[in-house]
Amino acid sequence: MKLFMLAGLAVAICGCPALCQDVPADTAALLREWGRYCLNDLQGKVVLTDGVWLSRVDIDGDSAADFIYDGSGVGCEKDGRFLGTHSAAVGPILQVVMSTSTGSVEVFQQAIRAVEIDRHDGFGVIAYDGAGVGSIYRVAAGKMIEMLERPAGGQRVYMHDGDNARLLEPRVPDAVVATLLKSDDLGSEGALYLDPSNFPPPIAEAISNWKRYCEEIQGFEAVFSKDFITNVDIDQDGDKDIILDGHEKMCVRGASGEVSDRGSGNGNSIEIYTVAKRGMSGERFDNIRRGRVIEWKGFAVFVYEATTGVRHVVQLKGGKLASLKAEPRGGKVVYITQEKTR
Repeated sequence: MKLFMLAGLAVAICGCPALCQDVPADTAALLREWGRYCLNDLQGKVVLTDGVWLSRVDIDGDSAADFIYDGSGVGCEKDGRFLGTHSAAVGPILQVVMSTSTGSVEVFQQAIRAVEIDRHDGFGVIAYDGAGVGSIYRVAAGKMIEMLERPAGGQRVYMHDGDNARLLEPRVPDAVVATLLKSDDLGSEGALYLDPSNFPPPIAEAISNWKRYCEEIQGFEAVFSKDFITNVDIDQDGDKDIILDGHEKMCVRGASGEVSDRGSGNGNSIEIYTVAKRGMSGERFDNIRRGRVIEWKGFAVFVYEATTGVRHVVQLKGGKLASLKAEPRGGKVVYITQEKTR
């Protein structure tokens, strides 16, 4: 086991805390659609502009937050080169998801040149130019009806002027993007491009070390699967902690895609980093056959079986590690690592 501790480090894994918790299913699916294209076809990484790619606004005056996905804030990069935004020939993809009494409902998804959204009393109005022809829709209670004329009044709550290159700062951190893209729909590996500069020092070091090992020593490409990094609060302090799965980092042989090496060693390796106001602390556990992380108030417990067959129960609390004789009763399992083979 290896202990990391950085005193006084202020860590913000999620640059958009409100949005990270309740992204609608339809929006997550749309983002993963772009993710499949960017990650698998272009071999790039998905980048999001905070405050642009997803907005929360009350469109119909019911005091509930509705969601607007703007493709001009959703892009793809490779080796620092910008490859494009989530758009069609007409312009960026715009999606509107409304909150209703029965859940969230997608009411609009269209490639647009420009759009204006106004809030009225009990309904909203979407006026957009899709392909040189203007259209007006009334949206309320999760339903959309076409209108012949735009009603007077209302309050402008969203406007897009047709700009298809809004990928400016600030960027949503890679860790958050990885969490949003986490889906089996991305393929068997769901490869992620991780830029170390977007992570706290211990995480950046882990990513950089693996890249260096694969590229400089092995001569292959360093690849991280969609399950390499997990953000989850394991000690109920309100901060998202980080778990790294060594089996999900690979050295890949060029175009063949053959995995030549994994970071799991004999069995698997797991790194658990807890985030608190005074800093970040991390533990690395090697030679794991299977294990699970259990959430408690103020601490976490990691129960795992080593490849030797020995069972371990350890407590992570306040940056310190302690072995326990038995697993405490209760708690909530928030992470499971299954047995991995090379």
